[in-house]
Amino acid sequence: MAAGPAATFGLGSAVAGVIAVPAHIDSGEHVAHAEEPHESRWHAVALEPDSRLRGILGVDSLLVNSRHHQAVTPERLAPGLRIAARSEDGLVEAVESPAHRWVVGVQWHPEREESGQPDFDAMSRRLFHAFALALNIQMSI
Repeated sequence: MAAGPAATFGLGSAVAGVIAVPAHIDSGEHVAHAEEPHESRWHAVALEPDSRLRGILGVDSLLVNSRHHQAVTPERLAPGLRIAARSEDGLVEAVESPAHRWVVGVQWHPEREESGQPDFDAMSRRLFHAFALALNIQMSI
């Protein structure tokens, strides 16, 4: 599982993808606040109906934290990956590989505990739990 922009971009690069930097990304909902303590911004993502991610999370959409300034666009998605989630402005927010037992990459940061966002924390735990199950690791949630 890859979490956060660096990991997602690494995943895309590993299979010959290209990172795009759309002009609108540096001035909107995707970039963390510039002021201390650099709080996350929040935006909705829609999960693709047939995605592994939607099966794990059990929802059609969710609010995710956002702290990135680079993104992958659908036309630059690496071969072998498919889109699992998109933001309202069309950016790729999650990818997965149907050819592998477990390859899921998300643009947001599920590892960050976000005060005031209990639904996000619950969804993050589901994602990590599914990853642990895929590795046959027991987790207490």
